Amino acid sequence: MNEFGIYKSVRSFNSLLNAMIQIKRFDLDHTVYKNCRKFGIFPNVFIHKILIKALCQLSDLELAFKVLKEMPSQDFVPNPVTYTTILSGFSARGNLIQAKMIFDEIISNGWVPDPVTYIVMIDGFCRKGRLMEDVKLMDDIEKIGVLPNDITYGEVIESYCKEGRSGEALSLCNEMLEKKFIPCPTLCCKIVDLLCQEGNVDEACAV
Repeated sequence: MNEFGIYKSVRSFNSLLNAMIQIKRFDLDHTVYKNCRKFGIFPNVFIHKILIKALCQLSDLELAFKVLKEMPSQDFVPNPVTYTTILSGFSARGNLIQAKMIFDEIISNGWVPDPVTYIVMIDGFCRKGRLMEDVKLMDDIEKIGVLPNDITYGEVIESYCKEGRSGEALSLCNEMLEKKFIPCPTLCCKIVDLLCQEGNVDEACAV
C-alpha cells in the first residue's frame, strides 16, 4: 500500500473492506480483518460493522453473531443497524427464534427499532404463516412509539389473503385507512380476488 502513497491506517482498511463488499468479495473481508493487527491496525467499530455485513452476505450468521457479541468486550457498542443486518439474515434463513431473540435484545438495550428492523421481523413471520405473531408484534411496537406504516400493513394483509382469511385482511385494511395509509392497487386487487372467490361480491365491490 505504501508503494502507492497509501499508508496503512484504520481509514484505509475501512475503505479496503468496503471495496471488497462492492465487488462482492465478501470472503476477503474476513481475511483482511484477521490480518489487520499484523500491520498495527486495530479494528474500530466501523470495521466490525463492515465485517458483520460481509459475513451475513456469506451466510455465516453464527460467526457474524459471534463478532457482534464480542464488540462490547472491545468497548464497541453495536447499533440497531448492525443488529438488523444479522436479524435479516436469520429471518431470511427461517430461524425466527434467533431473529426474535436479536429483535428483543435491541429493545432491551434501550433502542427503539426503526421501521426497517420491524418490517424484517414481520416479513419473517409472514413467510412462515405466523400471522398472529405479526399482529402482536405490530401492537407491541406501537406501544413503544413505533407506528406501523403502509409497508407493514401491506405485508400482513397480503399474507392474510394467501391464507384465505378475508375477514382479517379487510379488518387490517380498514385500520390502515383509518391511519391515513392508502393501500396500493395490487393489494386491493388481492383482497377483491379473495372476496370474489368466497362469493362475497358485494363486499368486493365495496372495496
